[in-house]
Amino acid sequence: MSAIVLHVDLDSFYASVEKQRRPELANVPIVICMITTRGGGAVATASYEARSLGIHAGLSIGEARRLATSETVFVPADRPHYQRVSEQIMATLRSRADAFQQVSIDETALDVSQRCRSMDEAARLAQDIKDQVKKQFGLTSSIGIGPNKLVAKIAAGMKKPDGLTVVRENEITQFLDTLPLRKLHGVGPETRAVLEQHGISTVTQLRHADQQWLQKTFGAKRGLLLYEKAAGIDPSPVVEQERKQLSRISTLPYDSADIDAVMTAVHEMLADLDGKIQEKGVAFRTISIIAIQRNLEMHTKSTTLEEPATSVVALEPQFRSLFTAFLREHPTALRRCGVSVSSFMHGPTPKRAQRRLGDF
Repeated sequence: MSAIVLHVDLDSFYASVEKQRRPELANVPIVICMITTRGGGAVATASYEARSLGIHAGLSIGEARRLATSETVFVPADRPHYQRVSEQIMATLRSRADAFQQVSIDETALDVSQRCRSMDEAARLAQDIKDQVKKQFGLTSSIGIGPNKLVAKIAAGMKKPDGLTVVRENEITQFLDTLPLRKLHGVGPETRAVLEQHGISTVTQLRHADQQWLQKTFGAKRGLLLYEKAAGIDPSPVVEQERKQLSRISTLPYDSADIDAVMTAVHEMLADLDGKIQEKGVAFRTISIIAIQRNLEMHTKSTTLEEPATSVVALEPQFRSLFTAFLREHPTALRRCGVSVSSFMHGPTPKRAQRRLGDF
């Protein structure tokens, strides 16, 4: 029997989370904005009400404002909050899968081949997952079910929001033949432009394209991959990816450039982050601070430890030094602050590093 893969996509995730914590925005067009360090910015995502106005991810904030109505609300992205909500949802989804692979903050692939004996059984599981996410977190999700990750991901985008699409193995060709190239995951704008110059604008045409020409034009590996995508072939397994960093961030009770006020928040975050580090069982070499000023400009500052560490609580003096140096260089009040660790190491931590933790 073929694999059974669910691709879960949380609908308009950032905007939906904002609506959850701000019920007054329930039916209002919402635009979530990423602010750059130079004061510019772009749309991270938009609610479905805002999308109906032509506002979408990637637009500059200025362009989005020109398309907006008087009811449209622009909200600075609160990624740490979205990350916390995502972690809770992902923990729930992980428990419903035989194998789990988080694709992004709001998407994940679940292999359910062992717990589901048929696509119909997988569809019932998917509906149960949708109901659980709605009940626990107040968010809708769209789920695609297919015999591999590629087909499941494409299927998840077919009936958004709050959709459920099942594609059986004998339906793959018929399913893909209805799609334009832009719907084929992993075929970007530059590749599409080259293909369209040669009269290939649909998945059907790509599947029937000369394979030698594809490999000559895009390279042997890439050319073969394009053909396989058009045929709905994806042998890659669902495998959990290793996280590159762990972090915590907090909003200060009031904007402040006082190091003691900042460290009060940092102290609590370090205790919380330490629990996650112990749960993961990792050592790390790099510690970083995150500083978000009252104008929403974000800065980071890092240092590499002489030896790997397994606890951030013992490193509070180092975090204080980083924040002190930052505030000296940027004497502007902070609205939010955060801490993170990265450069992970697995396996037993060197004894020397364990003996020297108190030295930090």
